[in-house]
Amino acid sequence: MSLSININDSNKVMLENRNLPSDPGNNKSRSRSSMSSKKKIILVILGVILLVGITSFGKILGYTKDLGLKISAGDIISPIKKDPQLRTDSSGIRTNALLVGIDTRETNQGLQNTDTIIVASYNKERNDVEMISIPRDTYVEIPEANWNIKINGIYNRAENEEEGTGLEALKSVVEEYTGLEIQYYVMVDVKALTNIIDIMGGIEVYVENSFTDYAYPDETNPYSDYQVVSFDAGPQTMDGDTAVKFSRSRKSLDNNEGSDFARARRQQKVLEAIKNKLLSTDTFLDPDKLYSILAELRDHIKVSEFTNEDVQAGLQLASIASEVKIFSFVLDPSVGGGTVLITNQIPDAYSISPAAGLGVYKDINELVGLYLEEPEIYAEDALIYVYDVGLGYQEAYDLTTELSEKFPYLRIIFRGTLFSDKTGSYVYSNSGDDEYDVTAKRLGTIVGSRTHDRPDFITNRLNGEDVVILLGGDLVTDTPSEESTQ
Repeated sequence: MSLSININDSNKVMLENRNLPSDPGNNKSRSRSSMSSKKKIILVILGVILLVGITSFGKILGYTKDLGLKISAGDIISPIKKDPQLRTDSSGIRTNALLVGIDTRETNQGLQNTDTIIVASYNKERNDVEMISIPRDTYVEIPEANWNIKINGIYNRAENEEEGTGLEALKSVVEEYTGLEIQYYVMVDVKALTNIIDIMGGIEVYVENSFTDYAYPDETNPYSDYQVVSFDAGPQTMDGDTAVKFSRSRKSLDNNEGSDFARARRQQKVLEAIKNKLLSTDTFLDPDKLYSILAELRDHIKVSEFTNEDVQAGLQLASIASEVKIFSFVLDPSVGGGTVLITNQIPDAYSISPAAGLGVYKDINELVGLYLEEPEIYAEDALIYVYDVGLGYQEAYDLTTELSEKFPYLRIIFRGTLFSDKTGSYVYSNSGDDEYDVTAKRLGTIVGSRTHDRPDFITNRLNGEDVVILLGGDLVTDTPSEESTQ
């Protein structure tokens, strides 16, 4: 038996099955060397899977371009570098991967909209990943064309002009829009995603909010353009079709689940659930499932270039992959206090564009940069109210302004004087649990708060804000020095 994966000139993974037994897992006549080869395949794919949150399973499979995946020890570990590294941006700290899901519907084979666009940014110093989703309806400027279209049409437009240029064109636009340098990219179509989930036996997804979508596209019913899809809150086991519907639904009127933000968050949930299932022993210790996944990807994935060092670095990272923290962020109009992106309602067309004007991405770049610096705070996206309780109205107002300048895209609002005779400062989460504790502790450090509990002289939730800052007399702050706030 030999299993070979090749990649053609368009970087599409191609699998060749040479005399593969119909039931490779139960063939008791297999030689010792064949079993050894099979174990190597499992070992390599295990390492690959552990990187899925950073560069995605499909892209790493593309790393076999130069190796072939007639898996041999020499292919995988030779030459061995003492300290192999993933490619990074100019900072030398971050590895950025563009993850793309393409919508190829049965009823319109020519449709090639990239409706899932996510940048996964891995910080090797902090060992965390920031997932940044760009909604499909975002208007962006076409390079050198001086006009704008929705970002989900960039790939299709470039492919129509010159086949094989779509992903590079989309990568270029995403780099300009986010201000990030992208080292890797992968694109998988919806059909492959559906089938891979079914091969694995479904995925476990926690549905945060119940919702019903009465206008989900129906591609199989000749008598109706739409079907009804519904999801109940709580843990769910989803097959491929259900998971795709969950991640693509965008017309619900329930619990704000029809928003771009909710849709993007659901897409990220599905990706994480796929990663978790791939990591499970039910999948990576089952050669039949692994072979089936490879075969499914054969005609449904495109990847960027890679090197042997990329593979070696990825396998090395596998040992700490379980410790990687993942943060989610969606570039929709609600971020940055609603000052960075705006919605436009043209007849029959909803879109998102920069508040500064079409093609002007300075504020978006700045917001993304701040998010990557302190992802926990920006991911919490707390509403923060500041009150004077003894510091003095003007002094409290000035300190609020300083905090807003330090965190320009957090919602920090001064609400006036509550008391005039209290001392010290208090910063606490107003949610009753630890939902906004990271923000409270970070801001508490800056204003010199010694506690993160609500003081006895506050007996209610004030105005219902997420985080409360109370500024009293004898306040010692850390805000004037930039170094002290890092």
